[in-house]
Amino acid sequence: MEKHSITAASVNLRVDNEWDGENAFANRRGWVAQQLRALGADIYGFQEAKLHMRAFLEDALPEYAFLGCGRDVDCGGEHTPVAYKKDAFSLLELRNFWLSLTPDVPGSRYGADQSSCPRICTVARLLHKASGRSLLFYNTHLDHVGAVAQLLGAAQIRQALSRDLPAAHAPMTAIITGDFNVTPESDCIRLMTQDLLTGDVVLQDATAGLSGTYHGFGSVEPSKIDYIFTNAPFAGSRVLGGKSPEGLWFSDHEMVASEIELL
Repeated sequence: MEKHSITAASVNLRVDNEWDGENAFANRRGWVAQQLRALGADIYGFQEAKLHMRAFLEDALPEYAFLGCGRDVDCGGEHTPVAYKKDAFSLLELRNFWLSLTPDVPGSRYGADQSSCPRICTVARLLHKASGRSLLFYNTHLDHVGAVAQLLGAAQIRQALSRDLPAAHAPMTAIITGDFNVTPESDCIRLMTQDLLTGDVVLQDATAGLSGTYHGFGSVEPSKIDYIFTNAPFAGSRVLGGKSPEGLWFSDHEMVASEIELL
């Protein structure tokens, strides 16, 4: 069977904040769009996208279809949109679920040690036109405060994947992108990659070994908290972003990208 690979990327855009000064999204958005076009990933998972940020990217990247809703009670606020190349994929299914005990309730949270921020996962099932193969793509942003909330969120995503992709079915590539707000040695990442909950979907961190991704616009030592997990063979993972010629950062994160084979 002929091999087909795609480029997937996880991109924390840094929500638009005026107090970011020269690195506010309004100032760096042209550099963001330029870097996204330069990479030309087949599919992006974005985090921290407000509606006006998403609208800018849709205008700047017309070759992509954008999916997903906001995390708040009214489905507004920050999005975790998925964007895929229209000429490469057809959409088979779209859904959003909240990381909570009531995943179908907009704005719901776990509580406990979770921050005040609801957390959401955007899921797309796509058909790759050139190969005729299906792809499951999840994009999320775990809590930045609570270790318990992070573990519960990761477990919920793993359980969702187990329901969507049981072992008895024909092989299908699954990709999970996101800002997990934890470093690789954490219990949360071990849960994602060591298959602690189920025995039917084995995930690997395609970005393992890459350098730090969060740097706070250069204000802190970079730490790796952005990930791409997959059950498929992968190669060529990298960190991208950096500064524009004018000295503006791409984001307070770098983006990560991986070449992933379609099963």
